Amino acid sequence: MNMVISEQIKKREAEACALVNKSCEPFVLNALNASPVFESYPYVDFGGPADNLMEMHAINFLNEQFYKDLCTKVGVVGPADRIILPTINQYLILGAYWWVKEQVRQNIPVDIIFIVTPTPPIGENNIGPTEEFFTNAFRLWEKAGSNVRFWTMGQTLTDEYKRLGCHRVETIPIPVHLTNYREEKDAEFNRDITTFVFAGDARGEKGSALFPGACKRVSDTGRRFRLIIQSMENAPKNLKSAIEAKQKDIEVRGSFLFGDDFLDFLRSGDVTIMPYNPASYANRASHILIESLTVGRPVITCKGTWMARELETCVPGSGFTINFSEASLADSMIQAIDQVEEIRKTASHISREIRKKHGADRFGEFLLGD
Repeated sequence: MNMVISEQIKKREAEACALVNKSCEPFVLNALNASPVFESYPYVDFGGPADNLMEMHAINFLNEQFYKDLCTKVGVVGPADRIILPTINQYLILGAYWWVKEQVRQNIPVDIIFIVTPTPPIGENNIGPTEEFFTNAFRLWEKAGSNVRFWTMGQTLTDEYKRLGCHRVETIPIPVHLTNYREEKDAEFNRDITTFVFAGDARGEKGSALFPGACKRVSDTGRRFRLIIQSMENAPKNLKSAIEAKQKDIEVRGSFLFGDDFLDFLRSGDVTIMPYNPASYANRASHILIESLTVGRPVITCKGTWMARELETCVPGSGFTINFSEASLADSMIQAIDQVEEIRKTASHISREIRKKHGADRFGEFLLGD
């Protein structure tokens, strides 16, 4: 997303300056030509049990750190400047507000992009205080009269932020970063076997614990297939055990993939598997879904997720929705294997249709204008 923003700014003959955390990975620094200046770190997990008062103290402390960074590392912006916060932790909107309020130029354009739900499932005792925090913070932004726009990656997220008083929030297209666009061709596929791919790290909340049981069910039918998993760093124990035991039909790529290499990994399969747990992904958007459809690969995902709702507006044949279970995943894999020739024929159509709704240029039009 940061690369897309930078490229879209340059396409409009303006200069993009990326400021990041001091511990940012070198490959990100190089890709964005970024300056590692910030001390504060936004990605703090508030997902565990916590005392309400302690949690509010922690959120305030993070906002104070962020505010201090903005004041000392960015300072007062110029008359032609624009501020874009593309991967901000949703809790840090208060620190951003304090900083914007102090700007000499009060109507400075500010774009804040939220990529996760405002109130993750952190227990009934915590929901009240965190919702109150957001409502109060958004009320301050409204009173400030600043030139701010909030964006989310899905309509369900937009609705959730609106419910908390964020009236200036809109849904923005997913910024798929394509540098090697091409029409999908038959040669992209291994014709001898149906290939499923799982992109990213096989963390438990992404349903990866379902893989060993589901794959065994499919294997028992005699159908030929393979499941290629990109990364196993944080995989659940049962999946790691299956890999160590060399369970039939499951392979591991085991490498970090970026840019074109990642998209080519998606292209190497017939179908992308995304059986993400609805408890974690009810409102959470996924770039992998849109990236898969963009390169013409249908997906398997779970009912009750953002991905399932997104599929409802996509072209027919672009995905399968399942229950969060081994049996349901196996059934959808069997269905995909039996329909693989039809799936392969619709690849280019899926790709063309999804590009009308999402992509770098569409994202840039929303964020920066024509």
